[in-house]
Amino acid sequence: MNICTITGNVGRDCEVRYTPAGKAVASFSIGNQIGWGENKKTAWFRCTLWGERATKLSEYIKKGMKLTVSGEVSLNEYESNGEKRASLELNVREVELPPRNSSESQQQVPASQQAAPPAGDDFNDSIPF
Repeated sequence: MNICTITGNVGRDCEVRYTPAGKAVASFSIGNQIGWGENKKTAWFRCTLWGERATKLSEYIKKGMKLTVSGEVSLNEYESNGEKRASLELNVREVELPPRNSSESQQQVPASQQAAPPAGDDFNDSIPF
């Protein structure tokens, strides 16, 4: 198994679809800056989330937000208009959402590891994870 962690900006709002068997699959893209100076480029990753996490997290993943994801990366090669192309795809296992507001600390906790907040913490109980 290979694990890749990417931090970048979401390129499009998260979209949820369902397999014929009824399993939810959410997809979105993340752009990650690579290189320096004049050689700076953006590498785009097609990201997928599966199951209950796909439906719960999809409403929070919006275009432009900074997001960190980890999962298995693969290279998908295909042909378009007679030209060979490739895309990077990430089967997401972990998601780190940004702080709720800019005055909060920059420390981020993976959604799969979030626990109850300490006593006195201003916490929004409507978040489903």
